[in-house]
Amino acid sequence: MFFNKIKTHRDAALIELPSSINLAISCDSAGGIGDKERDVVKVSPYILGRFTSRVALMEIISINAEPIALSVCIAAEPHPTGDLILDGIKSELKEINKENLPITISTEKNIHTVQTGLGVTCIGVYERENLLVGRVKRGNKIYVVGIPKVGNEVKLEDNDIFDLKTLIKLKNSKEVNEIIPVGSKGILGELENFSSNTLLNYRLYYPLPLDIKKSAGPCTCTIIFAENNLFLDLSKPLHLIGEVV
Repeated sequence: MFFNKIKTHRDAALIELPSSINLAISCDSAGGIGDKERDVVKVSPYILGRFTSRVALMEIISINAEPIALSVCIAAEPHPTGDLILDGIKSELKEINKENLPITISTEKNIHTVQTGLGVTCIGVYERENLLVGRVKRGNKIYVVGIPKVGNEVKLEDNDIFDLKTLIKLKNSKEVNEIIPVGSKGILGELENFSSNTLLNYRLYYPLPLDIKKSAGPCTCTIIFAENNLFLDLSKPLHLIGEVV
């Protein structure tokens, strides 16, 4: 057997290898979002590529793993939809200076499609001692960066939406113990999942400044567990919502 152990952490698979370097794998998918006849949410394939790849990348970067490759499955024709999706993905990679990351691509070349589908897988590497996993302690403050938004609310230039540059700034902060990108489960769903997996409880500060039950779509916000009060200049909405007890 070429690996020692496989475990999951939220939406990522962590594969421990005999060497000091290990693999992390995440993915995200989207269906019915694009500019085709039967797409429900009408956006440019470029925007679809940006946000779908962003989610997969966030799951890897948030645990302090390093992305090394993407796999992109496009359930649409290569031109123009495939090209536009790939342009969006490459733009997202450029935001974090990863424009040279290898990308494996598959598109639909045999069947005429009337609805857009996309899947993005991100492969990363990590060293166990550097993972941002399992570091949360009682007394840690719970913050949310960004605002939960979904569907037609999601706009590329919206400063309320969490992004990769902000994630990297948080990941590199010594004040941050763990980062949980929030998707369709919403803030409350992610907190409940965290509590059940770690046996740590949390206490929320009411009244809450945002809707913790709302879907955050393509990771438009994230939960931060910080050792002390968080004073980073993030240029994004930052709310203290509770603490670990």
